[in-house]
Amino acid sequence: MDAAIRSLKDPAAAAQEVGFCEFAMWTEERLATLIAAASPETRTLEFKARLPERSDRDRAEFLKDVSAMANASGGSILFGVAEAAGVASKLANLRLGDPDAEIRRLSQILEAGVEPRLSGVRFTPIKSPEGDVLILDVPQSFDSPHRYLFNGHSKFVARMGSHISELSYEQLKAAFDQSSTRVERLREHWKQDFSLARMWKPIIPGPVCVIRLSPLLSADGRQVVDPKAAHGHWSNLIMSDWGGGSSSFNYEGLAIYHGRGQDALGGYVQVHRTGAITAYRTARITIDDRKIIPSTTVGDFMIEATIKMIEFARLCGIAGSAVVNIGLRRLLGYEFGARDRYGFDESKLSEIDEILMPEFWIGDLEDQDLSADALLQPGFDLLWQSFGWAECPKFGADGRWNPNLR
Repeated sequence: MDAAIRSLKDPAAAAQEVGFCEFAMWTEERLATLIAAASPETRTLEFKARLPERSDRDRAEFLKDVSAMANASGGSILFGVAEAAGVASKLANLRLGDPDAEIRRLSQILEAGVEPRLSGVRFTPIKSPEGDVLILDVPQSFDSPHRYLFNGHSKFVARMGSHISELSYEQLKAAFDQSSTRVERLREHWKQDFSLARMWKPIIPGPVCVIRLSPLLSADGRQVVDPKAAHGHWSNLIMSDWGGGSSSFNYEGLAIYHGRGQDALGGYVQVHRTGAITAYRTARITIDDRKIIPSTTVGDFMIEATIKMIEFARLCGIAGSAVVNIGLRRLLGYEFGARDRYGFDESKLSEIDEILMPEFWIGDLEDQDLSADALLQPGFDLLWQSFGWAECPKFGADGRWNPNLR
């Protein structure tokens, strides 16, 4: 597969291209607009005139603020913005000096002081003549509730409106239950997609591969992605073997598809308003009356679609944890071409109608070391084992997918 397809874009550079979700990249213009509008502090927005200093009190307050936001709806803390009566008033003449050093210092405090570890937090420094600002975006967490630790003590807190409260026993129990509920919601959404019950357009009859990327943000059903703004970048989700594509708005958000859009499609990608992304692709060929599932075509699609969906989530500014679900269905009566680049003499007839791969968890969508190959290889092994092979033979010694391997 082409290296340009395989590599994941730098999230900061990518997010500067667009800004259409609640965690879009911060800019000096966006910050100026927020202050000019006298924006109030909310459950997801807090202003701090200065950075946490090195005192025990400041470190404890910082851990409390961040964990409280993660335990609620996520949000942004703006260091360097003064507030008056709970609304943004002006820049506070903060001078960052070495922004990277400050980010490292604050990151280390979070690493040592919050359990479970937070994923997806993002720092953005903005410099201006009137004063510098360091913005900390905290995504809503899969692993909540988080507790902050300091001097041998720990507390569970959450942001309630613009204030922070310690969680009572009942609230703490509810927080643990809610975390489990979010995961169950994501699984239910995946089941609906995999059942093909709510497809925008039908896929060509026969085997179909379905892939869904579900960020945590999508579990609550809120609109995270503006389809009109996303439309400016729809071509990023065209698969390399489509030879082009088209787009259309729909109830779910935005669809990018291969085909004429009126008849059954060869494949399409659905960008949901909630931030989730689902990709569908037909997975069949016919040779001399033999109905075959071409394994390399399926494998190429799984790798490429996963990469493109992660890239698109980054473009939307979506951070934090996510889950990838992959499955194939309508398999009965088809042979699996395990070595289809070298003929189909070793193909085996499917004895089951659907295959579900294990859930693949992503701790942080902005992780630059994230590898689709490493993420998906256990699922590829399961797929090949379903047809009598010990493992998928198309991963090289370097752990990378190589469809040309025998």
